[in-house]
Amino acid sequence: MPRPLASVPKLRKLKGLPKFKARLPRRIAPEESLPEASAVQELLNPEEQELRNKLGDTPATLKLIERLGRIRQRLAKERPAELSLPNLLTYDWLTRHHIDFDFQSHPIFGGRFFKGGQDPDFVVHVGGGVLVWRIQGDYWHSRKGERAKDLAERIQLLAQGEIAGLPIISVVDIWESAIYDDIRHNRGRIFRLAMVGVEIGKA
Repeated sequence: MPRPLASVPKLRKLKGLPKFKARLPRRIAPEESLPEASAVQELLNPEEQELRNKLGDTPATLKLIERLGRIRQRLAKERPAELSLPNLLTYDWLTRHHIDFDFQSHPIFGGRFFKGGQDPDFVVHVGGGVLVWRIQGDYWHSRKGERAKDLAERIQLLAQGEIAGLPIISVVDIWESAIYDDIRHNRGRIFRLAMVGVEIGKA
């Protein structure tokens, strides 16, 4: 059974960014070791334009586009994955803060290719357990019937109680619009709150 959040000592003391010592995930190379050449071109033109529209055409956005390009480049060499912009933005935040996580690496009940199966977007390692982060696209997950399906899958995950032998502390939904809104206003809170099992709804 998943442990109550308060039973995880390191999370009780968490203020701001996580203070626990986390090892780099096995699929992440240090930022400086990722290829530099043509990184921006790895983001498709519509994706780059979408980021500019949502976040503003600023130097910070250009740096973000370069980082996302390198992440896409890295992941594309290893295996196919659902590389949506919200997934890339989440991957970028976890990587920059050196937090141990797995990306779409723990299919359960047959994975996403079977009815009733799941492959959580991010499994984040904290305090001897894991947080399951589900990145939710506003359009797709707001459709009729989809919310009920998402709730059923959340219950299913919590009932399973563990992933890769580690207890599930919480299942956190992170909405696409909330990610963009948080980055655009430089709040830096949505992922910090997700680190302690707190979720924010759609922006």
